[in-house]
Amino acid sequence: MQPNACGRCDLAVSTNAVQPWWRRLGVVFWLCVGWLAFICFSALLAPWLPLHDPLSTNLDRQFEPPLSEGYLLGTDAVGRDLLSRAIHGGRVSLTLAFTAPFLSLAAGLVLGLSAGYFRGRVDTSVSVFTDSILAFPNIVGVMVILFFFGATLPVMILALAFFGIPPEVRVARANTILFAEREFVLAARAQGASSVRIMVRELLPNVIVPMLSLVLFGMSIVIIIEGALAFL
Repeated sequence: MQPNACGRCDLAVSTNAVQPWWRRLGVVFWLCVGWLAFICFSALLAPWLPLHDPLSTNLDRQFEPPLSEGYLLGTDAVGRDLLSRAIHGGRVSLTLAFTAPFLSLAAGLVLGLSAGYFRGRVDTSVSVFTDSILAFPNIVGVMVILFFFGATLPVMILALAFFGIPPEVRVARANTILFAEREFVLAARAQGASSVRIMVRELLPNVIVPMLSLVLFGMSIVIIIEGALAFL
């Protein structure tokens, strides 16, 4: 019995080893990817889809239930098509999700690399800056900025990007400190490489990898904050 069991184990291991990478990710993963792709393409192609005007009202069709004639998701209190409003609203959410976190990433990389590499006063100044931002709740800070500068899409992008900087800075700083004393960095420094070259060529490729996962998390946070602000 034992040889047969070992044979089955070896066969299972060898079968998993020869599977292509896309199959090893599983069905659930690809279902999620397909759903996200459907949402993104629907929002991207919204102006060309056969949808009602998301802003037009029809008081004769108030509170239509889902699957009503001409209204797949029904209507709201003033007869606006909920499906059209959801898809067109997704355009704003996706615009924020694909811009604000990457602006935070760029700023966090510059500040985090500088703080972790130069240390001293630079590190102290950057730490004070990030701690000052963290002293304010994100949604309250965004509301204050929108109140003073106007509730426009560019202002909201910059506001959300600004309050997303501290986590990026901390991750970049921690990883820069981790890699700053490695042999490949010391070798580049011994060869006379400038600080900018060391940060860009040696440290950046190692620092940016964990920060990309933080960007994905930031995209979800941005959409949640934008949705909360839409109710105010």
